[in-house]
Amino acid sequence: MSSSVISTLFRFINFGLVCAVATYVFVKKILPSVKNKIAAKHTELQDIAAENKNLLEMQKEIQEEIDEQELLSRKLYDQISVWSSVFQKEQDLYRQEQALVVKRLRQRLDTQAEYKLHSQLRAAVLKKAFEGAQQELASFFASEKNGRQFVTSVIERMRKDLS
Repeated sequence: MSSSVISTLFRFINFGLVCAVATYVFVKKILPSVKNKIAAKHTELQDIAAENKNLLEMQKEIQEEIDEQELLSRKLYDQISVWSSVFQKEQDLYRQEQALVVKRLRQRLDTQAEYKLHSQLRAAVLKKAFEGAQQELASFFASEKNGRQFVTSVIERMRKDLS
């Protein structure tokens, strides 16, 4: 039994030595490399987190700028609508004024045409009246007595008008 105890004891010692060597190799060779890799990954995660934070801030700023642009575009659209409405009203008013000017011009032209026609008719009527009166007066004043009588009546009328 002692050989089995010794064998077991050596097994434990061998196992302990193997564990110690493995621990030594792990601590001296593998652990620094793992620590460096963990530190690198940790730094990388921090960088990614910082970059993510920066990107979120940029996204927030861009969203705010987009919102401002949308608000500005809505205001501009509203102004354009108002300007368009005002412009349309001015155009309608201008068209109404033009229609009124055309109507007045037509009325004036119609009035002028009526005056011209009236003037032409008057001239024609006066011409005929003068011609008829001239013929009547010529026949009436064919005798000298009638002529003197007319001149005398005209002179008397003028005296009355002057006095």
